[in-house]
Amino acid sequence: MTIHRRDTLKLVGAAATAAIAGCSDAPGLGSGGGDDPDPPAYSDWLTTDDDALVYASLEWSALEEFQSDGGEDEDPIVDDENAGDDPMIGLPTGGLVAVGLAGSFGLSAFGLSGLVALEGQQGGTEFDSSVEKMVLANEAFVVTGDLETDELDERLTGESQSVLSQQYEQTETIGDYDVYTPVSGERNAIAISEGALVFAVDNDAPVDVIRAPIEASAGDTERATAEHEDLAWLAATGGDGHLVLGLYGDPESPVENQTGNESAVRTEDDYEVFADASGVVSSLTFESETKVTGDLAAVVADPDEETLEEVVGSTATEGSVEVDGDRVTASATWEKDA
Repeated sequence: MTIHRRDTLKLVGAAATAAIAGCSDAPGLGSGGGDDPDPPAYSDWLTTDDDALVYASLEWSALEEFQSDGGEDEDPIVDDENAGDDPMIGLPTGGLVAVGLAGSFGLSAFGLSGLVALEGQQGGTEFDSSVEKMVLANEAFVVTGDLETDELDERLTGESQSVLSQQYEQTETIGDYDVYTPVSGERNAIAISEGALVFAVDNDAPVDVIRAPIEASAGDTERATAEHEDLAWLAATGGDGHLVLGLYGDPESPVENQTGNESAVRTEDDYEVFADASGVVSSLTFESETKVTGDLAAVVADPDEETLEEVVGSTATEGSVEVDGDRVTASATWEKDA
């Protein structure tokens, strides 16, 4: 596994057509927030489903800042074919796959895949709307940014221009959001406002699915981090970053419901040290072209501190693991010579 800026961008851009299996060659980026006791802003969208939650958060605007000039990148910051065995790499890079796959496949169902096309990508329709953040929350997907609602309405209600998309009509509202469902069909739904759009695809109750994050963001329903104190700690300690993967309780695969490809994302079940974990949140950050940092937090019954120190952050240039009762925290830095 390697971490390249160039390959990171390629993965997100090609996610709709790539049959990604496992974690090989899947790069990632993000940041940690161990110094901030408050849950990150993205947690406003999160609710649990039967006390379980899986989410991924990607700072899209940060990705765009790291666009390559199209030439060959220099040596990767992380270059280790077994790096996926390090959960501080494998978990958040799985989050990148989850966001890329869900975002590309999901938005294409609405004819909006061009919203997350990077400069120079082929096949994406240009939009006046711009994207800042992408959040996958259980079965719902959130895209925030500066959105032109008239533009999106025109794309949704116009005749479909792709075999992957359908024609939609506005059918109801949720708070400040206009909700659109297919003219023919019932398994997709999307809600749009000036600051965010929320969608669900191939779901038995898509409007109910998108209602949860919208009402959580508005403060009309209890957020996951308010309902579960340990989840609030996990998110604040391990996941205030550009790219984050969070797992709590016993959630379903973050990709299976969106694409049918359950193997594309590693979860805590793939790491023996987290076999008894009730929650894990991990993030990575591209600090520069030569430096990546990461943070991880976990709640583990009877943690094996010696094994955790051997496995967690094992690929990093430097790092540390701390255990306090059932709470595990880790930080790491991957750096190469400029």
